[in-house]
Amino acid sequence: MVERASDAIRARGAGVSLDELAVACGVSKPVLYDLFGDKVGLADAVAAELARRVTQRVGAALAQPGATVASAVAALVDEMVGLLETEHELYRFLVATIRGGDHGFFDSALVRVVRERGVDLLAALGAGGPEVAGDRLRVLIDGAFGFLFFAVESWQADPRVGRDELVATLGGVLTRVIETELGPAPT
Repeated sequence: MVERASDAIRARGAGVSLDELAVACGVSKPVLYDLFGDKVGLADAVAAELARRVTQRVGAALAQPGATVASAVAALVDEMVGLLETEHELYRFLVATIRGGDHGFFDSALVRVVRERGVDLLAALGAGGPEVAGDRLRVLIDGAFGFLFFAVESWQADPRVGRDELVATLGGVLTRVIETELGPAPT
């Protein structure tokens, strides 16, 4: 159902109505409400699927011999830039739904999944330790996530910087923040 809804959003654009989504999914609008609650619930389901795809690819990068905080962050930035490039309508749908709902950007499924995976990523790389867990780490990951999204959105509006330069710059900034706040991972 999420894939059908995603296909409809890609085809019809971010402003697609729930009626159009129901038709594209082959169900009635009440069935969509039963499954997802509302448009925000559907956006959360789409966001969770996108986050799963991104974190799966970053996980593959982590599985490579010699993975570091820098290489993991570079893979994450590359995937996020790629996602926003290739799934522009889904991104616009998510942002419009989040901004139009009763909750904020950081209450979305996409942010929750990225936050959880960020903690796992840093733990897998041995960055930080128990003393940086909890609220401090959550705020750091949320801030990095917001920075990344808004920087890429700005780049999309005015792409005078090349994609590779954008990925390298954002990856470098985020790696320095992580290593400054959490300490470098052991070698």
